[in-house]
Amino acid sequence: LENTPERNKSVRSSFYVQGICCASECPSIYKIIKPIAGVTKVNINIATRMVHVQHEPEIVTVNIIASRLLGQGFPCSVYKDGDGGESFTQEGRTKLHVTTDVMTRKDIDPIQKKLGFMKGVKRVSMNLTENVVTIEHDVGQISATQLQAQLQTFYKNDIVVNGAEELVERTNL
Repeated sequence: LENTPERNKSVRSSFYVQGICCASECPSIYKIIKPIAGVTKVNINIATRMVHVQHEPEIVTVNIIASRLLGQGFPCSVYKDGDGGESFTQEGRTKLHVTTDVMTRKDIDPIQKKLGFMKGVKRVSMNLTENVVTIEHDVGQISATQLQAQLQTFYKNDIVVNGAEELVERTNL
C-alpha cells in the first residue's frame, strides 16, 4: 500500500480581525466566511478579535479567507495557518491616556504589577508628564480593550481611561 495524503483533511486556522469591537460584527463575519466552499465551522472570540475557522485547506486556503474578510471591510492577518503554514504572534503596542487625574511616581509600581503580570503583556512603561501608560503585548492573548479595563479598575471610579490605541505588527513565531 502506498502512503497518500489524506483527502478532505480539516484544519483549524486563526485570524486576527481588527474590525471586531462587539457582537454586532459577528453576523457579518459569519456571513462572509461560512459560505466559502471548504469552510466547515467558524468561531469568533470578540475579546481577542480572533476568528477561528475549521476548513479544508485543499479547497480553501487561509489567504482566500483573509482576502474575503479584507474585501468586505474587515482588515485581518493570519495568526495561525492550520495547514502547517507560518504561525504568527500579533505584537501590539497600546497607549492608554489617563485623563481627569495626574499620575505620580507612586502609581508606577502598582500599575506595572497589575498590568505586567497579565498573560500576553511583554512590557509596561509610563510617561508621567503626558499621563500615558504604554503596554507592549500579544493581541492574540490580551486586547487593548482588556488592558484599558484593567487600568480602569486600578483607578476605580476616580479616573477615566480613554484613547486605547492599538498598533499591531505581525511577527513570525
